[in-house]
Amino acid sequence: MNSTPSEPLSAGQMSKQEPLPDLLTARPQDIAEERLRLLHQQIPRGQVLNVSLATIFAGALWLQMRTPQPWVWMAVFLTVVLVRQLLHHFVLPPARGRPIRRTTPRLYTLTAVFSGAGWGSALYMLDLGSTEVLVLTALTLGGVMAGAISVLSYLLSVYVGFALPIAIPLALHFFTQEPEGIAVIGLMVLVFLAGCVYFALVFNGVVTQTLRLKYANDALLLDLQHQKQIAEDANVAKSKFLAAASHDLRQPLHALNLLIEALKRSCGDRERTAIYPRVEQSLDALGKLFNALLDISRLDAAAVTPEPEDFRLAGLLHRCVREQEAEAHRKGLRLRCRHCAALVRTDPLLLERVVRNLISNAIRYTDQGGVLIACRKRRDRVLLQVWDTGIGIPGDRIAKVFEEFHQIDNPHRDRSRGLGLGLAIVRRLCDLLGLPLSLRSRLGRGTVVSVLLPRATRIPETAASSPSPPTLWEMHGRVVLVIDDERDVLQATAVLLGQWGCEVLTAQSGAQAQALLRRNGQVPDVILSDLRLRDEETGIDAIAAVRAAVSQPVPAVLLTGDTAPERIRLARESGYRLLHKPLQPARLRAALQRAIAQTPAH
Repeated sequence: MNSTPSEPLSAGQMSKQEPLPDLLTARPQDIAEERLRLLHQQIPRGQVLNVSLATIFAGALWLQMRTPQPWVWMAVFLTVVLVRQLLHHFVLPPARGRPIRRTTPRLYTLTAVFSGAGWGSALYMLDLGSTEVLVLTALTLGGVMAGAISVLSYLLSVYVGFALPIAIPLALHFFTQEPEGIAVIGLMVLVFLAGCVYFALVFNGVVTQTLRLKYANDALLLDLQHQKQIAEDANVAKSKFLAAASHDLRQPLHALNLLIEALKRSCGDRERTAIYPRVEQSLDALGKLFNALLDISRLDAAAVTPEPEDFRLAGLLHRCVREQEAEAHRKGLRLRCRHCAALVRTDPLLLERVVRNLISNAIRYTDQGGVLIACRKRRDRVLLQVWDTGIGIPGDRIAKVFEEFHQIDNPHRDRSRGLGLGLAIVRRLCDLLGLPLSLRSRLGRGTVVSVLLPRATRIPETAASSPSPPTLWEMHGRVVLVIDDERDVLQATAVLLGQWGCEVLTAQSGAQAQALLRRNGQVPDVILSDLRLRDEETGIDAIAAVRAAVSQPVPAVLLTGDTAPERIRLARESGYRLLHKPLQPARLRAALQRAIAQTPAH
């Protein structure tokens, strides 16, 4: 194969919306970094307050002492402030976008110790012999310690580092003074320090809780925006889906209308014979589209339950290749399947749907060269790949090819190029089976789609004998109760069943069916009911009413033209066999025969 694929895209990446990570619980690291940023913002404000208070303090001391000591201390203090401000602006994170590291809190704590020492130096540089000077100094230092709580407590270690160089020298000063009774004030200073640390701890806790709430609010807002975007994308996708489905449904219906009109005006059997195949083609196109839409609805409704088993992959691959050989030959393509002896464990029926859709899609978009199906062992997995030499996919459209009705190089919705639902079904089936799906492509060179399968650990047992074909029961003489609120459908079904030799009873609701059975005293062999009836009644309700009227568990079959996931889920949970409109008569007959087999003939 002449394909040079680009990097793979996982099945998760193919989804329209990635899941939003859990942001409601902030990490401790995030909280710590945010507290550090808040501290960094508050320090300049604290520096201004420090300089203002120090200037007033020095002026008051000068008025008391009339010596140059206060201004000398003021010069030292301003030097400390200047050095700290330079460090804050040019060195410490997060200034100028520098990253916050594990050692960053220690740096802030050291600068706080340096700043606190600037205040504490007043106890050594000033003559505190007079009571007025001592009281003024003690009150000022105590006020500085209290005022710093709101500035430095974003990190508790920073506040403690600032307060200790002030409180410890002040307490020691009182402990060493005469008379001895003044030592009690030193003890009070230590108690005051403990109180300040406690309030700093409380302040720190409030900040932490506030930041957690902020993170939670931000995360909720982000999640709300994310969910809004999902809803908007889903609405757009739904509109595109309905528009494409409407187009593809209208085309064969339009053709049928024209062909039926032509049949009405046809004058001979030869002309009618030429029209009938075209009618069948339009009906076939409608059936394929409805079946594809039904598959998607059933998968979205979780109405498909995988039944994994161990089996050889080779038989499944060769069966899918044989089904597609005629189409590949028609286009002049080589369709090859390398021998694969691997054993895998998954649902074989659902996997066959995946492989069949992948091969069909590869053939559809390949005009020269061929398609290759191959597999290889990967430890405890088997990598299944479908290669083609087709038109390829542009890199910006790879994720979209698994969306409904999205087709490469088919803007006019030519039905001969497919419906654009095959790969959407493939993605849903792989998600259901838990099989990693990836796609690589190079525009103009080809595409490879890969599915990773779990390997089986044992050889599947071979049945001793082939199962005997199921017995076919005759419909002649069987009583069939048909319930449908659409009169035209009711009459058409009655005509068909009458041609099969059935005795047909018709009703448009469960209550009408009960009244009919009570009136004629018959017990039907089988009930055929539409799923959605009038006045919010369901076929499940109608079947239950009939069973109650005849006091027998009469077998039943449900019919529906609804593809809504919730309707399909409801029918599945009822336990009745569900058939989907439009329906081939042969499938209807087979379903009724299976149901009738559950009860003896009258």
